[in-house]
Amino acid sequence: MGDTIKVCFLEADLRDQRDGLIGDLTIAESELSDRQFVQIEVSDPLTMVDLRNDGAIKMGVPTDVAKSSKQSLA
Repeated sequence: MGDTIKVCFLEADLRDQRDGLIGDLTIAESELSDRQFVQIEVSDPLTMVDLRNDGAIKMGVPTDVAKSSKQSLA
């Protein structure tokens, strides 16, 4: 969850792609055109779920979801 479009883009598209890479990172144009970016205004406070330590176990969340960088698993 990011506060700016830039942060959201970095989290959604570039997360983990730069691991170990030095220099420029080429991304396909389809990675931009296939996504939709929007800004939202939250009207009520958000309740966050703590999946750190044994929080995921207590809630029954599979480890492949809690520990994965693949956001589509959530």
